[in-house]
Amino acid sequence: AIIDNTITLTASLEVTGTTTINTTTITTTGTQEYSGNVTLEADAVLTGTTVTFNAPVTGAGNNLTVTGNAVFGNEGTDTVTGAAVFYISGTTTINTTTITTTGTQTYSGNVTLGANAVLTAVNGGTAQNISMGADLDGNTNSLSVNGNFALTNAAPLVTDLPSLTFTGADAQSFDT
Repeated sequence: AIIDNTITLTASLEVTGTTTINTTTITTTGTQEYSGNVTLEADAVLTGTTVTFNAPVTGAGNNLTVTGNAVFGNEGTDTVTGAAVFYISGTTTINTTTITTTGTQTYSGNVTLGANAVLTAVNGGTAQNISMGADLDGNTNSLSVNGNFALTNAAPLVTDLPSLTFTGADAQSFDT
């Protein structure tokens, strides 16, 4: 599917097969599910109760904003790469091994890992910010961060995270 125009639905949206998003706004009152590869050809704001990507997402240098909850992948190979700025307003489930941006990554709600994950936010060798505004549940999975990482909640709860590793110029690692 090629989505070239703004979509506003009072229902859910399910797209099977490859999807090219070439519009800035897709809004549903229910869920959005993308079962095939997704390529962003524009800065996109996807609004729904839960937006699910069950295949790789290619940002092509564009921003991705999810207003609502987000699920990335249903297996480790469903990577998210090439996005510029990445913002999720609700809870996030990361079932992929890789999320890579050239700009910031912001996760405002609770984050749950469904796989060992690597979050990378680097632009031209300069680390960008990766922030989590609520709790982090590793779900027995490890997290590796390449970027400036911050838990911005006043008292974040980090649970079931066997290891947290920082890569890059000031690399550190923690066994939790």
